[in-house]
Amino acid sequence: MEEQKLTRKEKKEINKKLWQDSANKARALVKNERKEIIASLREDDELTWQDKFLEAIKLGLNMVECANACAKGLGDIYKEFDENEDFNKNYTRAREISNDLKAEFLEAINEEPPREGFDAQGNKFYDKTELQWRKAKEDTTKWLLSIRDPKKFGNNSKVDATVSGVMTTKIIRDDI
Repeated sequence: MEEQKLTRKEKKEINKKLWQDSANKARALVKNERKEIIASLREDDELTWQDKFLEAIKLGLNMVECANACAKGLGDIYKEFDENEDFNKNYTRAREISNDLKAEFLEAINEEPPREGFDAQGNKFYDKTELQWRKAKEDTTKWLLSIRDPKKFGNNSKVDATVSGVMTTKIIRDDI
């Protein structure tokens, strides 16, 4: 039986398919993990709905997922923000913990080496789409962190400028 040689294009397509499959599996895993977190919080009868909501926030779920985890509507949650000062403080603390976890996630992205592929000549290379995805994920997470907690994660560069002397401005018009 003769071994079939793959063309460069066929090998590229195989590598692309493998990366797409692994990316889809990773997305599904993340989605399933989020569903499992929501289900486990909903089943926990020892926690109040406020505690379930705050725990979901700490774990990095979005507001809709958190509302689902505590089986409340967003209107009920916002009403609780208005009426309960302790809930506001606890929410702020939970959001800080979530931000810290996201910062640790950024470190983990950078520590993990990218997956490798092989070209038609058998040379090792890194998938550019994965590297671009990582960069986009990192930039998005940094941006979210800078918006959510600008004192800790924002761009805190300060500029001090003093001007001394007299400044003269001359306006020149072309239409005269």
